[in-house]
Amino acid sequence: MKELLSLIRTVAWLAFAAAIYQELRKPPEARTWNGKVAGVVPYDFRVPTLDRLREAYWAPDNDQLVSENVFGVGWAVNIPVAARKLSAIVSQYAESSAALRRWFGHDPAKWEAFRHRYAAELNHTPAAWQRMLEAAHHGDVTLLYSAHDTEHNNAVA
Repeated sequence: MKELLSLIRTVAWLAFAAAIYQELRKPPEARTWNGKVAGVVPYDFRVPTLDRLREAYWAPDNDQLVSENVFGVGWAVNIPVAARKLSAIVSQYAESSAALRRWFGHDPAKWEAFRHRYAAELNHTPAAWQRMLEAAHHGDVTLLYSAHDTEHNNAVA
């Protein structure tokens, strides 16, 4: 993982240097300080404006997940689109178990019944846990939960 991060950092610095070099090769009056490196990676070294910031990071009507970065090299994430996509993924897995968790209410007397019902629910939605299982084959997986009870929660079940 460290090697991958190092590679990404190196590529980012090379793209930054290539963008600066590309602009400095132009005559001063032709420099726009925005464009694309190798026709692919966008760059923009102009002073950021509020309109460009909003357009890149907060464009709920635009369905694109990424747009050109407002300042620097690379892409910006359109936050409303990312939130919609993430919400759709989370809700597809969380809908059915929400009612079960409300029924359980972290009552230790209902723990065994909760475990069996939760396991049955997971068996009906294998897509909810198959990617976690695949990730566990490659290393540790951390399960997050918001319950105060560390012994009776869906991560333990």
